[in-house]
Amino acid sequence: MVEGNQRPQICLICGQEQHESLEILGKQICCTCETEMVKSKVEDPVYLYYVWRLRRLLAH
Repeated sequence: MVEGNQRPQICLICGQEQHESLEILGKQICCTCETEMVKSKVEDPVYLYYVWRLRRLLAH
């Protein structure tokens, strides 16, 4: 979590600035995207989008 007076981070999934986020491998995922990813099912159209965006974690 990003705390205190630190500047907002950019979410790896939605690209929006977020003050509260989850950090994975040095990248940020906002709480909203985290919640939506956890709720999504493999058959949901948005699931492939999340997989595609998360691949960026491994690319760097």
